[in-house]
Amino acid sequence: MMKSNLNEGLYENDLARLIRDEIHIDEYKSKIGKDEDVITVTFKVTDRAPANDLVGFIEKGFDFVLDSEVSAGEKSDGDYLVFVEIERKKDADQNIIEMCKQVSNLADIDEWYYRYYKNTDKKPLNIDNLTQDLPLTPTQYKASNSNNEQDTDTALENMQMAAKVPMKKPVAKKQNNKTSFLQRLAGIK
Repeated sequence: MMKSNLNEGLYENDLARLIRDEIHIDEYKSKIGKDEDVITVTFKVTDRAPANDLVGFIEKGFDFVLDSEVSAGEKSDGDYLVFVEIERKKDADQNIIEMCKQVSNLADIDEWYYRYYKNTDKKPLNIDNLTQDLPLTPTQYKASNSNNEQDTDTALENMQMAAKVPMKKPVAKKQNNKTSFLQRLAGIK
C-alpha cells in the first residue's frame, strides 16, 4: 500500500494551509486510461511549488497511484490542481482515504471533504460516504453513468412538461430543386 510516510525533504506540516481540505473525485477525465478503469482525484493547492511537492509525495508514497501531475496553469481563484489517477477497483475507496490521511501529515488537515463527479454536495470523506457514491468497478461506473445520462434526459423532459413548454419535433427541411439535383450528382441522395 504505502511506500513511506514522508518524502525526503518534506516534514510534518510543511504544506499546512497550502492544500485545501476538499478533494474532487471523477470530476476530470483520466489522461492515462478509460474513465471506467481509472479514478481521478483532484486536490487544490495554493501555489505551484507546493503542488509539485504534493505530486512528488504522492508518486513516491503510494504504489496504487498510477500517475499524478500539476495542472498547467492556475485556476481563476489562483489555486493549482493536482490530479491523481488510481485504478478503479474494490479497495480504491480505502486507498483514497489512506492517501488523504497521509497528506494530512503534511497539510495539517483534521477533516477531509469530497465532491463526487458533478454532484455539488460537499460530504465528509469517510468509508461509508465514499462507498455509497464511488463506483469501485468498471461495471458499476458504466451503470452509474448510463443512468446519469438517462436521468438527465428524463428530468429535462419532465421540467419541460411541468413548465408547459411546447416541445417541438424536428422538422425536415424542405429542399429546393437545385439542392436535390446537386445531391443526386454527388451520389448522396
